[in-house]
Amino acid sequence: MIDEKNIIEADENAGNIVIDMGSLFTKCGFSGDDAPRGVFPTIIGKARFQGFTHMKQFYVGEEAMAKRGMLRLRYPINCGVVTNWDNYESLLRHCFYSELGVDPKEYGSLLMERPLAPKKDQEKKIEIMFETFEIQRLSLTTQALMSLIIQEKESGLVVDMGGKFTSIVPILDHKIQNKSVLNLQINGSDLTEQLYRSLSLEGYSVTGTCERGIINDMKHKLCYVSSNYWEEAKIENEELFAKSYELPDSMIITLKKSRFAVPELIFQPYIGIQQLMGAKEKSQLNTLNYPENAITEHDENGLFKKPLHYAVHETVTKFEQSQQSTLLKNIVLSGGSSMFPGLDQRLGLELTKLFDQQTKISSKNNNNIYNAWVGGSYFVSLPDFNEKSVLKDEYTEFGLSIFEKKGIN
Repeated sequence: MIDEKNIIEADENAGNIVIDMGSLFTKCGFSGDDAPRGVFPTIIGKARFQGFTHMKQFYVGEEAMAKRGMLRLRYPINCGVVTNWDNYESLLRHCFYSELGVDPKEYGSLLMERPLAPKKDQEKKIEIMFETFEIQRLSLTTQALMSLIIQEKESGLVVDMGGKFTSIVPILDHKIQNKSVLNLQINGSDLTEQLYRSLSLEGYSVTGTCERGIINDMKHKLCYVSSNYWEEAKIENEELFAKSYELPDSMIITLKKSRFAVPELIFQPYIGIQQLMGAKEKSQLNTLNYPENAITEHDENGLFKKPLHYAVHETVTKFEQSQQSTLLKNIVLSGGSSMFPGLDQRLGLELTKLFDQQTKISSKNNNNIYNAWVGGSYFVSLPDFNEKSVLKDEYTEFGLSIFEKKGIN
């Protein structure tokens, strides 16, 4: 069990707790801070076998990863949807008591979630926060809206690129246009897997040497998005692209064309990394171009397989002309998978080809992997946050309906 004796006295300037629990990582901290105080993998580990008296009931985050040989690891959130509520509650308990060292009864809280989160999930989260942790007040919001707010914009198009999926989220006057939100299969975990495969193609034996966490770090430090993929692919001298990465065991891995081939899958998701790296010209690919071979069906998580720029185009063209202009001039890239150098410029170039050449397009990367959380921290610090949240007494009197009445959903 988590030791709840480590609770610190409440900081009177930190009256609310901000929690952004993603499929891969959880961020938690206090309102007004410019970075989360706790960041850990969204993982719960429980003993593989019963009877080990020296082991805790469960382990969370990095501690679970360190003991994974003895544990069954569980990921309580998949593509933004909670898959196990007991484990979800354990993650919240870890946030409050272990990461922040506070008694949640003394605080209000902001929970952040994906756009189009299931209503039943929202209701269960509200129930847990008020009835299990007895917090003072609660509000719910989305990562996308907070990413826009931190840019001091009221309207725009947020491209939120996370570890498990990408959301294209149009926002007008601080309101998410839910009917036009598009969720894509593009995600950081798949790109990490593609880099893992490319290492084998480049002659590295990665089995047992490079764990996914290390490869993920390699991806963030060495990969970039090319402004003209096929021009770079034609260059014969691959040493021009060489960058090295030292593993914990001092082994050196040198990436070459995979540095820009892996992120290229954001714009060409139908092409496997082996096929992409083996071609020097687009005509060599044994596939039709999007949208001729577009797959419109979504997977079991409601995610579509579309190139990023076509998904943005599809979303924006659902709006009238004046709104299209507003959205295109205010594209905000957020999430860990948006941090590739060159991504914002390439997206702008691709969109210019799809829209009228006179259309002004501005895409901007926040350059902060925690920008959604920071937006939440800023939002909760505003004087009118009280009007956009629900007190415990209000919930007790009116139940879930008070959230709908206040427009919090």
